[in-house]
Amino acid sequence: MCGANICWRRSAIGRLPGELLKLGLFEAGGHMYWPGLWPMHCMPVAHRPICWPQLFQRETPMIRFTLNGKDVQSVDAPDTPLLWVVRDSFKLKGSKFGCGAGLCGACTMHVDGVAVQSCVWPLARAEAKQVVTIEGLGTPSNLHPLQAVWVERSVPQCGYCQSGQIMTAAALLQNNPSPSEAEVEQAMAGNICRCGCYPRIKAAILAVAAAGAGLQPIASPSAAPPSVASVAAARNTEESV
Repeated sequence: MCGANICWRRSAIGRLPGELLKLGLFEAGGHMYWPGLWPMHCMPVAHRPICWPQLFQRETPMIRFTLNGKDVQSVDAPDTPLLWVVRDSFKLKGSKFGCGAGLCGACTMHVDGVAVQSCVWPLARAEAKQVVTIEGLGTPSNLHPLQAVWVERSVPQCGYCQSGQIMTAAALLQNNPSPSEAEVEQAMAGNICRCGCYPRIKAAILAVAAAGAGLQPIASPSAAPPSVASVAAARNTEESV
């Protein structure tokens, strides 16, 4: 024994079987070392193996994907939920944490145009895919049609769940520009609003569909939002029916 650390000399134990070497023992300078009991900084420099980093460290995989139209890369663990990568690593706070089980819809994002619950979507599944968050759906100067109608109709109350509501509605209108009331209700069933704003949410989605604005491509900065006149006309038509 060398001090508080353990060092086995070849003369004392002879050659160790290959199975023990696989567990972490290695030979250096005529000694047999167990890395966990012989810290690297305590080992004589002449005895330190050149391959230490390769033997006892794992390289963190780099995961690359597109986030709101920009190519990005992340060194977060592959099983990290996409929600936390976007919020903590890329500092985009629009997507919210609600349940952590994919049941409330507050964290909804688009992955290759499909609405997903990012709190249960591992980062590894986003590899080489297109990810869009509420920040990529529109900008303050160029709102997405749904965002414009949300503001015009004062849809939110507390607003916490609304980014998820809008993202789910945008995916719906991309696939079905003219949904019926039943189809809207079915598509939005996975998004919970604790303030109970469901009637306003449904009416806003139907207004965008009636105005024909649901055909706008998602995250297209050059596309113009619906005019106030078109939204108002759709609203008047809806109220007169």
